[in-house]
Amino acid sequence: FPVTIDSIQKMNDHDHNGTNSARLTSKSVTKVTASISSASWSASGALYKQTITMPAGMNYDDFGVEFRNSANGYLIHPTVEKVTATTYDVYINDNTLNLTVQYT
Repeated sequence: FPVTIDSIQKMNDHDHNGTNSARLTSKSVTKVTASISSASWSASGALYKQTITMPAGMNYDDFGVEFRNSANGYLIHPTVEKVTATTYDVYINDNTLNLTVQYT
């Protein structure tokens, strides 16, 4: 039980200040979004593709990405493929769509 009590106390006492636990950055609590313009889709086989660069200071492996149709806010699920630590490809079947991507 002493180890369990210590673990519970450690979870209770940390405040993400960088000393007693990892510091939270503003990106951890602020919604970060970016736009993907319909003007930049290029043909890729039967689909359309764009290579997207993550916002400054963000790595692909550290964040989830959510895509919405900018016109109506509907969530969509394009095919996404990591290219580098800070870039990824988005594939879609409609090159007239503008998308909003949210990093979480």
